[in-house]
Amino acid sequence: MGSTQPCKLQGEFIEVSLPKRLVHAWISGGVAWQVSTVAYGLDEVSGGTKLTLRHNGIREAATLTRTCKGWETSFDTLVWLFGSSE
Repeated sequence: MGSTQPCKLQGEFIEVSLPKRLVHAWISGGVAWQVSTVAYGLDEVSGGTKLTLRHNGIREAATLTRTCKGWETSFDTLVWLFGSSE
């Protein structure tokens, strides 16, 4: 998402703490393989669930910009699929 070009990703789970937290390695291909980590936190809130996402370890500005755009479009799609959130 966020680009018309395919994105090659690999990774492995680092932490699985059901039902609250998931952390995985995010290994993206390109000129050089870059390893970063993505952590998802789930918390109960009034009327639903709050999702907190932290993506750490991206070093190059261009990669960071593309990744941010990809997450933004992914969350836009989630809102479209499941409804608006506050």
